[in-house]
Amino acid sequence: MIFVALFALSFATLDGGVADSGPSDADAGFDAGPVVYPMPPGFARLNVVEDCGLIPNDGLSDGPAFLTCQAELVALGGGELYFPCGVYDSDDQPSGTGTYGYYGFPIDSGVKLVGERQSCTILSSSSASLSNRVVGTAWVGNRPVVDSGIFNMTLMGARSACVAGVYQAHGVFVINATRFEIVNVTASNVTGDGFYFSHNNQDLSYDGLTAVDFCRNAATANSGALAPTSTGLRIRNLVSVPAPDAPFGYDFDAESGINDLELSNSDMLVVHLGGVFGGNIHDNVIRVNLIGYVGADVRVHHNRFLDEGNRGAINCDHCGRYQIEDNTFACGSGGGNGTCIYLNNTFGDDTGSSVSRNIFTCHTPPCRTPLLRINAGDHFTMNGNKVLGPGWTEGFLNDNTGSAMAIGNIVEATTSCFVMAATDGLHGPFTATLNRYVGCDHGVKLGIYPGYTQKFPAFLNMNEGNP
Repeated sequence: MIFVALFALSFATLDGGVADSGPSDADAGFDAGPVVYPMPPGFARLNVVEDCGLIPNDGLSDGPAFLTCQAELVALGGGELYFPCGVYDSDDQPSGTGTYGYYGFPIDSGVKLVGERQSCTILSSSSASLSNRVVGTAWVGNRPVVDSGIFNMTLMGARSACVAGVYQAHGVFVINATRFEIVNVTASNVTGDGFYFSHNNQDLSYDGLTAVDFCRNAATANSGALAPTSTGLRIRNLVSVPAPDAPFGYDFDAESGINDLELSNSDMLVVHLGGVFGGNIHDNVIRVNLIGYVGADVRVHHNRFLDEGNRGAINCDHCGRYQIEDNTFACGSGGGNGTCIYLNNTFGDDTGSSVSRNIFTCHTPPCRTPLLRINAGDHFTMNGNKVLGPGWTEGFLNDNTGSAMAIGNIVEATTSCFVMAATDGLHGPFTATLNRYVGCDHGVKLGIYPGYTQKFPAFLNMNEGNP
């Protein structure tokens, strides 16, 4: 049986997310071409057809033969299981095999699954279970999986339609893994997520992921709590095409708790960062927005934000220290109230954060402000930004914040280029130096709202335009 998959590359605005149901996740360009990955001395290589007797394209389960083949490879010291082009089917694994029943191809330590080509090597789930994962690292007793990976293949789920509230059937489910790689892999036709990274993982590296026809998220990282249990996740070149009947979701969703995340070189609609401590988000196109919650020490740089949903390009609640630098923003009005970056730190501390060297334009006037920052900490810097009109009502708006500094910005707006205000005592000081104000009624306005009787002390030096 030969499957030919034609994937329509269409984007849909995604929104929100819901908790998983079913068995707990705590349990446990195509055609990149043949790639030769170096193996340490002593590693073996088994051809699953020639050496192990798997029969592709017959519509019968290859699961038991796969487990036998993998056990043989592990006994040899680990290495590669090579899959020639073809469709390899697997139903849920039976009990007594050391893995949980809802995994088609459970992968063990020291094993790399290598396909002949991404488009023609297909591991397919024939399970009707809405909790089946095509490939996973979950073993009974939480046995760790070390130095394994998946390369050059497509993982095909058995989705017939998206089922509201049921999002457990993933292409890949990674848990208790260290030094796990995924390179040039497509996850397709799943009722859950294309790629799911659960807790107790260390040093995961993924490059060239394609998620197609999924019902929830393209890729998810979830430690099960805001306190991180996983460290070191690198995702590069993520492609996301949700199922036509997918009701919501994210291209990338950090649901909770991860240290040291890198997300780069991807074209995405919506990104969610919850509980990320130490993040490096760079060189992406983010078409709708980036949503953040809690976390700290996240650097967002060299991205292109398009704000296609007019919802605001970045929306972060209770975030810790961050750097938003060297990005370009095309911002709009609408659902985001014309605010391009919204940062609310009522229960967070963003002391030492910065928004610097960004370029802001307004693609759907009127736009209220490139930055609204409220209830925030001290030592905040706004340096070298360019707010280019027309369309902006205000420049940078800081409401009830601590000390801040603005150096070398160019701001074009119709009312105030900088607004600094406080309600509960004397905040500040605010220092503005070498800024250029274009069209602003006020270069700097202090304490603008009714009842704001306290004003920032301000030090204004060598600025150009109305003071």
